[in-house]
Amino acid sequence: MKLCIDSMHPRVPGEIETTDVDQVEQLIRRLDQERYTIVSLGEPDRPLLMVCGGKGDYIVTATPDGKTWSGLAMGPRDGPSKRINGGGQPADFPSHEVATLDQALAAARYFFQHGALDPSLKWEN
Repeated sequence: MKLCIDSMHPRVPGEIETTDVDQVEQLIRRLDQERYTIVSLGEPDRPLLMVCGGKGDYIVTATPDGKTWSGLAMGPRDGPSKRINGGGQPADFPSHEVATLDQALAAARYFFQHGALDPSLKWEN
């Protein structure tokens, strides 16, 4: 599967092909909201999953077809919003849209293996 990674300092996007889910997990664990902010799995106009953020707070979005998007929505709805940096664009996200590392890894692992959203996780359009 094609992976795209983003390095902010210096700003260097990169693409790699991999068949190793452990490599995907390693790249997601490396996200730090500073130098490394995004890992995407797949390609435009095809199934694609993006994990942004780091340091325990992640935004996970995905599309099965390049047209309709869903976001992982596993957090509490009554919590405070969180500022998360993805691709050099810090933004505030409602608490229910902020995933833990374990949730982000589970979503990425399933997507990598099946090319689809993990039905055991909660997704919102």
